[in-house]
Amino acid sequence: MDHRPHIVVVEDENTQRNLLVDYLARQKFRVTGVDGGIALRRLVERELPALVLLDVGLPGEDGFALARAGCAKKAVASALSW
Repeated sequence: MDHRPHIVVVEDENTQRNLLVDYLARQKFRVTGVDGGIALRRLVERELPALVLLDVGLPGEDGFALARAGCAKKAVASALSW
């Protein structure tokens, strides 16, 4: 089992998400990129990440709504980005 801290990047724009995922992976974090709330909820059901980076400008359910809904609150820490 991989014991590195797991970071989830929630960003709907592929380029932005890939940049963040690649950068964090080079820093030796275990990183997963997802494109929205549905994917984040599925991931959190399977595994609790150490950190969730949320895009506040997501289409549909934005990062603020995800944080309020408690999806990101289950993680040890969460951060909103814009």
